[in-house]
Amino acid sequence: MRNDAVVETREHAAFIESVLHDPTKKYLVYEDDKGKPQGLVNFVRIDTDTRSAEWGIYVGEQKSNGIGTAMAVAALDLAFDDLGLQRVEAEVLGVNPRSLRFHAKLGFRTTRIDIDAYFRGDRHYDVHHLVMDMDAWNSSREQLIAGEPTPSERRPIVIASTKNWNHILVPRVARETGRIVHWIERRDELTKESLDQLAPDYIFLPHWSFIIPETVYDAFETVVFHMTDLPFGRGGSPLQNLIARGIYETKITSLRCNQELDAGDIYLKTPLCLHGNAEDIYLRARDAIGRHIIEITTATPTPTPQTGEATLFKRRTPAQSE
Repeated sequence: MRNDAVVETREHAAFIESVLHDPTKKYLVYEDDKGKPQGLVNFVRIDTDTRSAEWGIYVGEQKSNGIGTAMAVAALDLAFDDLGLQRVEAEVLGVNPRSLRFHAKLGFRTTRIDIDAYFRGDRHYDVHHLVMDMDAWNSSREQLIAGEPTPSERRPIVIASTKNWNHILVPRVARETGRIVHWIERRDELTKESLDQLAPDYIFLPHWSFIIPETVYDAFETVVFHMTDLPFGRGGSPLQNLIARGIYETKITSLRCNQELDAGDIYLKTPLCLHGNAEDIYLRARDAIGRHIIEITTATPTPTPQTGEATLFKRRTPAQSE
């Protein structure tokens, strides 16, 4: 999974030999109802004491609808019944949002996220450590067989930011909620086409420096954050505008993204102190944003329209910032 180099014949033969004689590994080929091989599922690090194993699932060349789900149902039934496991673990790379969506659909939960732990091409990706236990499987199995839509509480979450200091929110939210949380930092990944691969429940955007496409916030519940008590202080440079006005106690507001800047319905507001240097303030804001994300995803509050007279801030120039 981590090595995309060509597998030489001798290396492949040694791999097959190890699979055939290693009791901690089990590899299975999935055949459809016509007996045609369609993919492979493997269980490795099978531990009879802890009754756990790590799995991998790989659909073959035929990308038939439903093959992946059918493979997963057969494999997880085998894991919890025939193999007597109590836990099935998975490791998924952040470079593969389709796999994250698939594991969320099955009912896998996050146990740990290793930030930037995998390097491919010119960038790093997170490594997601996931788990499914027998109770979770019993809960999701019938929904999968019936072809029901994935319930919102099992869909992934996106945190997107152009400021890398917000990346730490990903493992924090995952740890607090158990949800699968995907990090985006590049503009070309915040498109409807890219996000369709993940089908997120929410998209959270702390400190995003680009215009958010209308196709994104029309298709997905998209939440932005503002450093004022909206509708007071809509617009640019909120921190600088507040301090220039002598305002040192404000609020972090989470709101639904729409076409009008900072005018969307409000999810939550919490106090924010603006004393200290810029780093102090932004880290304090990040902590508040993390609490908002956790509360929104666990309590699912209904956003309410803004009330009161709107006050607009103008984006400040570099000279004014000096």
